[in-house]
Amino acid sequence: MSKRRLSHHQQRRIKQAHHSLKSTDVDNENTFHGLVISHRGGLINVENCHNNKQIKCKPRANLGTIICGDKVIVQKQKGDYVIAAISERNNIIQRIDGFGKIHSVAANISQLVIFMSVVPEPNIFLLDQYLVSAHINKILPLIVLNKTDLLTNDPQDPFNLNAIYQPLGYTIHAISLKNDAQFDAIEEQFKQHVNLISGVSGAGKSSLIKKILPQHDHIKVAEISAFNKEGKHTTRTSTLYHLPCGGQLIDTPGIRGFNPVFNDKDDIKKGFIEISALATQCKFNNCEHTHEPQCAVLEAVEKGAISPSRYENYVKLLENF
Repeated sequence: MSKRRLSHHQQRRIKQAHHSLKSTDVDNENTFHGLVISHRGGLINVENCHNNKQIKCKPRANLGTIICGDKVIVQKQKGDYVIAAISERNNIIQRIDGFGKIHSVAANISQLVIFMSVVPEPNIFLLDQYLVSAHINKILPLIVLNKTDLLTNDPQDPFNLNAIYQPLGYTIHAISLKNDAQFDAIEEQFKQHVNLISGVSGAGKSSLIKKILPQHDHIKVAEISAFNKEGKHTTRTSTLYHLPCGGQLIDTPGIRGFNPVFNDKDDIKKGFIEISALATQCKFNNCEHTHEPQCAVLEAVEKGAISPSRYENYVKLLENF
């Protein structure tokens, strides 16, 4: 990353300040716990957890990246509200752009809503990237296939998704937002979760959120291009919304690719649950399951016990690491 790394002295000073804040009386007029709603420009929109009011805040110098979903401590200093500390995160979703720069998408997620559609057709590699990221971050995945009213092929198993993913324990929720019963069933899945909703542009994310949150009339819905079957990016920055049914929802910018951040190749191996389950049966402990002899994973691929597309995507992620 291009950002300057903090010195050990700065890191120690920030940690000491955070520890001091923990022992300070909070939820009063000048110091309170907050939840980051959005980050636009130099100002951060924070919800006061004591009275639910939203306040524009500035980040303290050298605090590090503050992202949507962060739990923070805010102090009032000389008339301004300043984010003084970031609470420890349960998890963080990050991606790498085409220039190799890391972008933090959201923090403290309990459910990742992977939103796809019939038009444009599901990107299986993108789906597997989301699933791996959810698994290594201990986040529950929720796969939604929208616009099923446009299906011309088998409506029972569109794009062969159920055949691939149901044996792994994943459920494909095929819906049309025009069907109220299907919409209600998906809305029920959002309850009591901090939901991060993500997927390609044009899949209908903004339409879903607009239906769940009709009071937020500023949410824009994009038209689909007849040329490339993709929508325009209607969400510019990650934003957190409170759901009437309970829980929270974070909308992210629509993206055409998702390159997750991995610590090492073991993250990728663990993220493909069917590969991870067989890894202990391989001859070598450091087996990458690509060419090694007596590899249980390669044997399973040859026998058809592992989906060819899943294995291809696993190898692709290894090669891209």
